Amino acid sequence: MLKINSFKFQDSLYNLFIADAELLEIMGNPTDDEERNLRFRREDFDISEIDSENFPFMTITFADANESDNCLRNIGILEINIFTSTRYTASVIYYIINKIIRYNLNDMKIISEGQVYTGVRGMYCYRIRYNPVINA
Repeated sequence: MLKINSFKFQDSLYNLFIADAELLEIMGNPTDDEERNLRFRREDFDISEIDSENFPFMTITFADANESDNCLRNIGILEINIFTSTRYTASVIYYIINKIIRYNLNDMKIISEGQVYTGVRGMYCYRIRYNPVINA
């Protein structure tokens, strides 16, 4: 059985996302590791640090990783937050990342999704939550 923890899972998604030319283009064509890590963040952040030059970007984080009834597995809640300046750009990114996930991780289902109020003028955030199985 392949062992994958939440850190490896985040890295796997990151690698899938940065390998997609269509997604990289809409994310501003980040050219090096530093730029890619700013566009595809694997950690939460202080929203007050963001300005319009940072758009678009996304966060790939685990909001929770509770144990299941099976002591060898836990079930995590993976959050992908898409931050843009417009609803349209968020919808395009949403479509692309869902296509990538369906093709590569077809057993990972969406458990909730919707717009998130940020309190910051000119910042649009769309959140998708998935329920992947991770095992440590």
